[in-house]
Amino acid sequence: MIWRGEVYDVDLGQPVGHEPAFRRPAVVVSVDILNNSPGQLVMVVPITSAAYGLRSHVEVEQGSSGLGHTSYARCARSRLHGCHLAGE
Repeated sequence: MIWRGEVYDVDLGQPVGHEPAFRRPAVVVSVDILNNSPGQLVMVVPITSAAYGLRSHVEVEQGSSGLGHTSYARCARSRLHGCHLAGE
């Protein structure tokens, strides 16, 4: 089961422009009923360890997220993800 608010490792593929890419943590933001539907599509927000000081970057503390350090959810870079999430 995939739950909104949980952090999973996702493969975002090769970089295109300034988009986040490769394998990285991301937080699920879509509603649970869609996350666990047969379509297997979830909306995720990629997470970075770099602090850019942007208002669209939300701090994710290490303890509750399972990450090893304070990180930042890049909300302006949300995307629909359609493959298996690691840790599921």
